[in-house]
Amino acid sequence: MELMTISGFCRNCLAKWLVVEARHISNQIVSNEVVNLYLSENQRNIVDTLDSFGYDEAAQLVNGCTYPEWKKRHMKKATDEQLERYNASKSLHATHNKELLATRSQKVNYQHETATTKPSQAAAAQICVPNQQNSLLSDVCCQEVDAIAPSAAETKPLSGHKVLRPPTGSTKLTIGILTVSDRAAANAYESGDLSGPMVESTIRRIIDSFNASFKDQDLVVNNFVKDIVPDEKAQIEEMLLRWSGKASRQEDSSNVCNLIFTTGGTGFSPRGKSLMFFESLS
Repeated sequence: MELMTISGFCRNCLAKWLVVEARHISNQIVSNEVVNLYLSENQRNIVDTLDSFGYDEAAQLVNGCTYPEWKKRHMKKATDEQLERYNASKSLHATHNKELLATRSQKVNYQHETATTKPSQAAAAQICVPNQQNSLLSDVCCQEVDAIAPSAAETKPLSGHKVLRPPTGSTKLTIGILTVSDRAAANAYESGDLSGPMVESTIRRIIDSFNASFKDQDLVVNNFVKDIVPDEKAQIEEMLLRWSGKASRQEDSSNVCNLIFTTGGTGFSPRGKSLMFFESLS
């Protein structure tokens, strides 16, 4: 739910996007009517598998267990504050095409023919599995949240969220941008790191907007301090402590930052642990 509130997508979305991609790949295979007439048996099996791939199966891949089992293990009743933030962020929420999410064929388990398997046995091994109704086949994700939300949450105004304006006068900033990426640190991308420069351009745009909106203040970035490190705790900690002025040996005080932004290090691989490193430093 927090992921949906912050980013506009959640685990359910990831599962649904897997299903949509399966439909797109299937469509690409059979898009040419002439070619479609001459698809090999293996290609037709692939198309059948893609067309029968549904949300429940995708959710199990994403969650590592069935969706009802995941909910039983991990889902807790949302607090009023969580619901307030969730409902306030609904304009960000991903939506999904129900027609693409619907399965287009029955699930078939294919047993490949071997030297000891007769053709008739292989044909008999194609077991049709009846379609089961998807447990979350909606056009908007996280529908369970709506079900448990108190009715007042929909109309309850936001409270406790103060919008702070920039300080008046001239404010000079040093801003750090740290990219956490094994591949970017190893210079494996032909384009180089794209996320760090994107963060910098976004910050510049926001500051320009602030300065245009508030005539009695002037935000100025004296220096952007940028670096790229692999997803290694020691290197992340060293850079953040140095930029925050808390390093045991502070060699260059000019690199002490007023604000530090990080990008990357939050993937689904076992090495994507940057958020845990940041929390340990707070």
